[in-house]
Amino acid sequence: VSAYDTCDIYSPATISVDGGMPTFGCAHVGTPQTVTMIATDASGNTASCTLTVTVSDDTYSCSPTVASCVSAKTIETSQGSCYGSLTEDELNDGSTGLHLSFMQANTAPYLGTQTITTEVYGSAGSDHCETSLTVIDVEPPTITCHDYNYDVGGTAYFGAYTSFASTLASAYDNCWLYGPPADAVDFQGGEPTFGCADVGTVQPVTMTVTDDSGNTATCDSQITVSDDMYSCKPTVASCVSSLTYDADPGSCSKDLTNFVNDFDNGSTGESISKMLTNSWPYVGTESLTLEVTGYGSPYMDQCTTEVTIVDTEAPYISCVSDITYYVGMSAPLEYWDIISSWGDNCCGDVTTTLQANDVSFGCSDIDTTHTVTGVVTDGSGNTATCDVPVTVLDTTGCCAVIGTVPSPPPGPSPTRDEVNPPGPSPTGPSPTGSTQSNGDPHFTTWTNEHFEFHGQCDLVMMSDPSFADDIGLDVHLRTKLVRFWSYIKTAAIRIGNDILEIEGWSDANPARYWINYEYQGELNEIGGFPVTTTPRGGKERKYTIDLGSKYPGQFILVKVFKEFVSVKVMNGSEEAFGKTVGIVGDFKTGKTLARDGVTVIDHFAELGNEWQVLPSDNKLFH
Repeated sequence: VSAYDTCDIYSPATISVDGGMPTFGCAHVGTPQTVTMIATDASGNTASCTLTVTVSDDTYSCSPTVASCVSAKTIETSQGSCYGSLTEDELNDGSTGLHLSFMQANTAPYLGTQTITTEVYGSAGSDHCETSLTVIDVEPPTITCHDYNYDVGGTAYFGAYTSFASTLASAYDNCWLYGPPADAVDFQGGEPTFGCADVGTVQPVTMTVTDDSGNTATCDSQITVSDDMYSCKPTVASCVSSLTYDADPGSCSKDLTNFVNDFDNGSTGESISKMLTNSWPYVGTESLTLEVTGYGSPYMDQCTTEVTIVDTEAPYISCVSDITYYVGMSAPLEYWDIISSWGDNCCGDVTTTLQANDVSFGCSDIDTTHTVTGVVTDGSGNTATCDVPVTVLDTTGCCAVIGTVPSPPPGPSPTRDEVNPPGPSPTGPSPTGSTQSNGDPHFTTWTNEHFEFHGQCDLVMMSDPSFADDIGLDVHLRTKLVRFWSYIKTAAIRIGNDILEIEGWSDANPARYWINYEYQGELNEIGGFPVTTTPRGGKERKYTIDLGSKYPGQFILVKVFKEFVSVKVMNGSEEAFGKTVGIVGDFKTGKTLARDGVTVIDHFAELGNEWQVLPSDNKLFH
């Protein structure tokens, strides 16, 4: 505004605003304002004019940038993703300023609740605000079911990180970065169970999957129930309670290899096979085990049957073709006289006997033939027999002297000189303390006189009931006749209550002896006197009875050489043997006395007949 006054050349007029200097603010921006200007000269004269003031905000002081956001918001994840999606200004809630623009710090927020910062830019500068943003997942997972063959007997193994449910269905979810959790897939209504009743059926099963946000999906799986492991067909063995078989011919056992089915009493299972754990049982009764195997579970089972194997086979027997019995010289026949060999399919005890208990013949049987039957009985009671003709003869004339001893029989008879060369009288020499009977029966008296007696019988060598403080002593000899001569086959010695019987054999091993009628029983002593046995090669054996505890230095010695047996008293004293009687004569005089202790018998055949074992004598032989 300018002013001019003609009267005041040197003093310009004063200019003022009517009503005072106006002020303008943001409210006047853009609105024209009329202002009256007044000029006053020195004389007080005034003049006025008006002008229009345009108010502007070129520095935007009236338009600051102010950010304003929603405090909280919920959005859903994008399809197929676990992230949400934001536009730049989606969280703006009335931000002010000129020429505004927005920028999000995170336009793809992940599932869950988080704070999102929005930057607001305007002409007057920038500002920011925050929003609590929740991203939710409402997208259901996807599930795909698989059909499955379920074996009721199999032990399902799906790996360390899988389960039966995850085997039946596979699942995917937009928020599973590493696949479904182990428990995400499950059975709707719980895991089903299947048993043998379901085998062969198809069972529908609904599978469900739930993601971490609780969204679910379902599908159906078809389960075929099978029994591939045959657990519904377990192997069960069933046996009959008992069976009986005859032993195989020539054997003491039975081969049951081909009789397995006899044991089966309805064993069950899949494709079963059967076998016996012992298919060769011996005669007798034992429990046999049938083992049944199959494809089922369990695959094997056992049961037992009481099996009896019976021996019905007769033993083998062979007898001599014939035999001659000499009256007066032959002892009663024993089984070994008749039976030459025997055997049995079973190696147990075999009893050999004669059909008659006491087979002997007398004078009335001379010149006749009799049949004697040998019998072999095995341990099962089976028997076999054979018959042997026995011809009875009398070559010694004994039938003429029976009942007349000690008188000799009528007619000529052999004398001692006819049997042995002449020698000293048995009444002459003093006792030697030794006597013996050996082999081809040579007898030596206490005074060392020698003589022979041939016949088949049992003889009393010596006897003394008062021996060793009355415990008693008996020595009996059994001779065996071979054609025209005989030998001592067996000797039996009794001292006290013990009896030792020793038999000769073709081979001295093993030893053939009986102690108190027990074959090869424990032999340590007899009547309290020690006994030692000494093998002397394959065909000879020696038995020594040591009498030293009662009679120092005195022995009874029995030797066996092949079939021959000898008995000898060593260093005998009158104290020990002074009262003995028998075929070897009187200890003090050496006389061969009869049983009456008075009559001297010089005829050796008569002496042998006199001292045959009588029923009144002690029984020693088994």
